[in-house]
Amino acid sequence: MLPPATETQEEQADRACEAFLAYDKPLNRHIYLRQLQDTNEVLFYGLLTRRLEEMLPIVYTPRVGEACRRFSEIYRRPRGLFLTYEDRHRFRDILRNRPGREVDVIVVTDGQRILGLGDQGVGGMGIPIGKLSFYTAIGGIHPARTLPILLDVGTDNEDLLAGEHYLGRRRHRVTGGTRPVPAPGPRISSRPLRGCGPRPVTVSAVDAGPRARAEGRGTGDMNRPPGMMDVAREAGVSHITVSRVINGHPSVRPETRARVEAAIQKLGYRRNSVARALKSRRSSTIGVVIVGSELFELPRILLGVETAAKQAGYWVSLASRQGESTTGDLVETLQRLTDQSVEAIAVVADRPLAVEALSGLVFEVPVAVVMSGSVPNPDLSFVEVDQELGARLAVRHLLDLGHRRVAHLTGALRTFDARARVDGWQAELAAAGAAGSMLEGDFSAESGFRLAHQLCTAGTDLPTAVFAGNDQMAMGALAAFAERGVKVPQDVSLVGFDDMKGSGYLVPALTTVRQDFVHLGRSAIGLLVGMLGGKEAERQKITPELVVRRSTAAPRADS
Repeated sequence: MLPPATETQEEQADRACEAFLAYDKPLNRHIYLRQLQDTNEVLFYGLLTRRLEEMLPIVYTPRVGEACRRFSEIYRRPRGLFLTYEDRHRFRDILRNRPGREVDVIVVTDGQRILGLGDQGVGGMGIPIGKLSFYTAIGGIHPARTLPILLDVGTDNEDLLAGEHYLGRRRHRVTGGTRPVPAPGPRISSRPLRGCGPRPVTVSAVDAGPRARAEGRGTGDMNRPPGMMDVAREAGVSHITVSRVINGHPSVRPETRARVEAAIQKLGYRRNSVARALKSRRSSTIGVVIVGSELFELPRILLGVETAAKQAGYWVSLASRQGESTTGDLVETLQRLTDQSVEAIAVVADRPLAVEALSGLVFEVPVAVVMSGSVPNPDLSFVEVDQELGARLAVRHLLDLGHRRVAHLTGALRTFDARARVDGWQAELAAAGAAGSMLEGDFSAESGFRLAHQLCTAGTDLPTAVFAGNDQMAMGALAAFAERGVKVPQDVSLVGFDDMKGSGYLVPALTTVRQDFVHLGRSAIGLLVGMLGGKEAERQKITPELVVRRSTAAPRADS
């Protein structure tokens, strides 16, 4: 007997949507929708078409990638056809006797190259299922007239072969063949699939790899790199023993360990780090996203990032977004790194838009931002050099020398650093009751050169001191003053910002504010490693240092 209450399809869809939203993790939402598809396909497509933009990324890419990786763990009900290499002589009979004789679209894969994840074996079935769901929701193809097919010719993913729950063929992938392989993609067959009526069938080949010729090493396939099973055969042990040797497990007899190590050396075996990451859920990789083109000391930041990451046992995967990136661009970049199983992400940004895009997002991994500014997201860590304090140190130095008119040649005001330095310059002048003028540049030496010429031709008294937005602008200003016959520091004092390499060898040597960019990069990794260890997100400010050289002096008595 069924419950007495009845619901319309709309009411059922509302209830199903509430159940969908109750899951907080994307993979759990994918599993829920797949179960709904298997148990109530009408309700599934009714819900999917109502919330297409929200649910397609869960049903298909990018979330289907994780579902493919964990296919054997989350498998519930059969869908589609799994054709093994051993069944190759029976394909015609299998297709003839399949359920649902009328087929318009077939999507087929051998699971070898799945969304950049590599060989997923039988888990590749997630792609045909997801793609056909997309075809039905968007193209209106009746789901009963679609057929997902996986050609299970084995896998070279050693962790799948050794996995306890793997549902596919536990043998190395059949490879080789001399016949040309058609490029992956849809193609129309002029011959109808037997039993499907007179209409042609669209066959979409997904991520197809090389076709079968020989099975395993020693049968003519010398192009495949040796795998864990090959090492096991060579050493005369099980693949579990090989895995224990590779991972340094203590419960292996010395003579067995030596035999396995000799086999590894002989075959030239190298462990598949990608497959290992997929199984262990650890990639030992930290992603770094660079946003913007005005990060002048980026190499030193990255040096700190890479050094600290290496010391903590991590590799670095770098992604870059240049120019005027949108919020969607940044989210896509973060998602791509997450899909590559990075364990944490550092975002190095030069402007507010890039980081404001992060304010309302929920992250699957720890994220630290290297920037100046503030974003109200408690899940984000921030590390920055205190730009405002650095500007105040520079201006206070000039005021202490006796200057009362301090001009500021700013960097690009769309950036964090330029804005913060303007705030520090204004605050310090206001506190001392001093005056100043401001001209906007773009952090380049050319803009410093141009703005210094403007100061000299403005028709007013030249300020006795200039605070440049960075050392490059100070270098340009120094050249302009030389052209104009303005002596530094006799006629005008000049202060830069950054302490770039070589600033101490300008003539005169440049007084500047030193930022420790290497320490900045190291601190970002320190925050991420702490978050990976369970610490809360936090904000760190690094104190800059004033470096006094020969480009500043007391103003002349007559100025």
